Order: sequence, then C-alpha cells, then structure tokens
Amino acid sequence: MSSETARKLLVAINDEPGTSSEFADRLETSIQTVSYHLIRSVNHRHPRNHKKSLYGSLIFNGHV
Repeated sequence: MSSETARKLLVAINDEPGTSSEFADRLETSIQTVSYHLIRSVNHRHPRNHKKSLYGSLIFNGHV
C-alpha cells in the first residue's frame, strides 16, 4: 500500500473499529478520503465481488 493515509487508516481500524466519520476525526482527514481508501482496499483484496459483498457489508454496517 503506497499511501501514508491508507497505512494510517489500516492501523486505526486494527487499533479500534469505528465509522468513517470516527476514522476521519482520528486521522484528521475527510470522510471522503477515508471512504476512498476503504473502497480501494476492498477492491484490491476482492476485485470480483467487492460491490456485492464487502463494500455492501461496509455500507450496511455504517463504515462507509
């Protein structure tokens, strides 16, 4: 993962789960930036079914 923000986000998620808004506050960035990196991470790991499964799950659970 090349982005420093993406790395910080993954560390933050591992430290304490939360919503996009909470991560944006913790990382002092926008919700849009957090959402962008979450979607990129999901797409990278699961390119075929990301929209149906993981991304939908993130949205349903309030993480995006």
